[in-house]
Amino acid sequence: MSRWMLCIAMCLTTAATTSAEKNVFQTRVNFQLKEHHAFTMIPPKADKTKPIPWIWYAPTLGQGLPGKHETWMFTKLHEHGIAIAGIDVGESYGSPQGRKLYQALYQELTSNKRFAPKPVLLARSRGGLMLYSWANKHPESVGGIAGIYPVCNLTSYPGVSRAAAAFGLTSAQLEERLPQLNPIEQLEPLAKAKVPIFHIQGDSDKVVPLEPNSKLLAQRITAAVAAMLHFMNHPTSSIAVAGGQVLMMRSKTQLLEYLMWTEAEPKLSAAIAKATSGTFFLANNSQPKTHATA
Repeated sequence: MSRWMLCIAMCLTTAATTSAEKNVFQTRVNFQLKEHHAFTMIPPKADKTKPIPWIWYAPTLGQGLPGKHETWMFTKLHEHGIAIAGIDVGESYGSPQGRKLYQALYQELTSNKRFAPKPVLLARSRGGLMLYSWANKHPESVGGIAGIYPVCNLTSYPGVSRAAAAFGLTSAQLEERLPQLNPIEQLEPLAKAKVPIFHIQGDSDKVVPLEPNSKLLAQRITAAVAAMLHFMNHPTSSIAVAGGQVLMMRSKTQLLEYLMWTEAEPKLSAAIAKATSGTFFLANNSQPKTHATA
């Protein structure tokens, strides 16, 4: 199916719960990895004789996250043979220890479970700190990054004083080491690797504000490689509702299209990234406009 046919099909899809949607979480298989809970959700139709395309979801916290609010998206991913996986590292906020556990999960899945070597990372909220922390150190292993109001900046959330314990540092020590430990300060490897990025972010979000997170990340990656920057916004696809963290159907289908495009069409993704020196898509609820930076 072509990318555009896929887009049309998804836009015609309703959010009605089906029997398949009810069963998607039944595919979850939990296992222990270095004394931490991890999971995979492999679609029944996956061809296990080939590397399994997958979405790396964060945060994973107990049995609550990923939660049932992801049912619609996970079902659509499964329908296209794409698996989901993650590991519970607690509230790591992107700490080096959490990053080590992420690397252990990557090695386990790609070496022992036939998962493909380049997952697409899906960060919801503070999962952005966790996944960007790992991705910044392993850009060659990233097929793409998608974010749902992702936290990218420690100083924005949870704040230095609250995050310090996860890093085994005092607030003052973490403040001094932010250039080395804050994911927003470590983006150059992703920029050089031209990793495609797609964020959905409401511009009235009070918990994860746009300016110090997605917008700052876009500016820094753009500046690093003089990349093309697109603001994909449409008045009918507003996602800044009730504080900016409620996704409407159109924004969900945009995100899903991106996830399946980067996983199912890796050659196309690589070609476009090469042609544009990296692309960044940011959806918000402003008036329609397009920005391009040479």
